[in-house]
Amino acid sequence: MPIAVRSHRSISTGPVDAMYEVVLDPSGGQADIDALRAALAVVGSYRSAAMRALKKRERDADWTMVEYDVKPDGVVVRVHQGACG
Repeated sequence: MPIAVRSHRSISTGPVDAMYEVVLDPSGGQADIDALRAALAVVGSYRSAAMRALKKRERDADWTMVEYDVKPDGVVVRVHQGACG
C-alpha cells in the first residue's frame, strides 16, 4: 500500500536554509504509527549513546546531523556538527 500525503507546506525559506513539513497517512493505520514510534525510540537511544560517547552536545553547535549505518556486526553512527556563520 502506498503512503498517502495528507498535506505539505513550506514553513520557512531563507537565503541559507529552508524548512518544509509533510504530513503522511500511514498505509497500515495505527499499527504503522505504533511501529514507527517504537523504531524512533530505538534510533533516539542510539543517537544519545553516540553523543555521550563523543562527549558532544547539540547545544554546542548551530546544527547537528546524525547518520546511521547498520552493519551485520554493529551500528555505525556519524555525527556532523557545524556553525552557521
